[in-house]
Amino acid sequence: MIENSEGVELIDHICSHPDVHVVIFGQGDLAFSLGEGTQMGAGRQAAEAYRKILANAKKHDVAVMGGPVLTPDAEGCRKALEDGVRVFCLGLDSMAFRSWCEATVRALADGIKGQSEWHRPAVPEIGFPATN
Repeated sequence: MIENSEGVELIDHICSHPDVHVVIFGQGDLAFSLGEGTQMGAGRQAAEAYRKILANAKKHDVAVMGGPVLTPDAEGCRKALEDGVRVFCLGLDSMAFRSWCEATVRALADGIKGQSEWHRPAVPEIGFPATN
């Protein structure tokens, strides 16, 4: 699992090992380790690391799992395939849990609307909130 700068630096060595058949692109952890927070693939360093990982994996015929697909829509999956991602692991369990949490927060906010002085900020519709 490539999720820090050391893994990116060693990617050619990792992919050249005869027992390595798949590398996992840990986009979220990599972005955080590079200081890009929740930018994920939108951050310059994480995007460069992604391209480097893909190139080395292709060179050594190693499959890449992951890629910048946070929401499994047709466009994102098509782009990942075009990039060279060969194995999809979309974190459906965490996405399902997040959807459940967002729905619960919306239901609670709707339930107390007009009934209490307390209110809850709106839940983002998709993606992670940006950090400033």
